[in-house]
Amino acid sequence: MILPSGSRGILQFAISRLEPFEGDDREIEKAIGLLRRATSAPLWIDDFHVDVEKGGDVFDDVEKAIRDLVKIDGVLADENAKGDEGKERADDDEAANVRTPLMIAASISIDRMVEATRKIATKAHQESLAGVTLDPKNQEEVNEKQEDAQEQIEEGDEELTGGKPDKAVEHFRKAWEKTQESIEEQAKEPKAGGKGK
Repeated sequence: MILPSGSRGILQFAISRLEPFEGDDREIEKAIGLLRRATSAPLWIDDFHVDVEKGGDVFDDVEKAIRDLVKIDGVLADENAKGDEGKERADDDEAANVRTPLMIAASISIDRMVEATRKIATKAHQESLAGVTLDPKNQEEVNEKQEDAQEQIEEGDEELTGGKPDKAVEHFRKAWEKTQESIEEQAKEPKAGGKGK
């Protein structure tokens, strides 16, 4: 199967990996519900861009879905996100064997969810960097917000490397938010009678 290039399509791919287990596990059902809501059309401008006003909901739902899945994942090295329920499952060898295909599907889906949210953030950031600031007086503030966005992306990558995909998504959301602020500043026209630097 060819993985979609757009973030919305990647999230829908994640859903497709979980759906065979929808009736087998409560956490899977919760995650699927959250992802279906995250991919609903009103939250998206196109397959690559989330709605400026509602896009934060996509990050929220993806982060919650990941937190549900890590309770059963068994692949993540970080046990502190699993809670007592996840640890009990890991201790049950028989249950772990039965759930192996489910755990693999959950792991793949988590990877795709992180990839999708990172793409949303980085694409917006790249577009901001390529954009033009209409009022030169705003350029310094634009630069600061762009730098903040880049830092959040890097921190998200560090969290992912550290085995905390939900925290990574949280940073990607902050990067996207900072980028929206930079784009808003870029679009502000000079005041009538004003002069640039």
